[in-house]
Amino acid sequence: MIPALSGGNFGADPLIVFGLLSAGVVTFIAAVNYLISVKMIKSLVGEAQGWERAGVQKRAEKNYYRAIRVYDTIMLWPFNSGIRRHIILSVARFKLTSGIGNDNF
Repeated sequence: MIPALSGGNFGADPLIVFGLLSAGVVTFIAAVNYLISVKMIKSLVGEAQGWERAGVQKRAEKNYYRAIRVYDTIMLWPFNSGIRRHIILSVARFKLTSGIGNDNF
């Protein structure tokens, strides 16, 4: 039998291995969460723009508000300038053209 495998010790401290695996799992989950939330936000903003073009202001406002809520609650990464700019420009255009008074905008 191979001596390194017979003792159950592979030459690395189990706490270090556990720490590295935990960090990798957390990073993977955060990256997947980020990608899903970006897709969700772009979908909500696109749907809101469609409702805005169709003249249904209340539905557009509701979707913009949902996109802002998703951004505020899920986006934990500090480097979201692209999606933040996308939301800000879309909501600003909606606010200027619709005249709906919402404190969240």
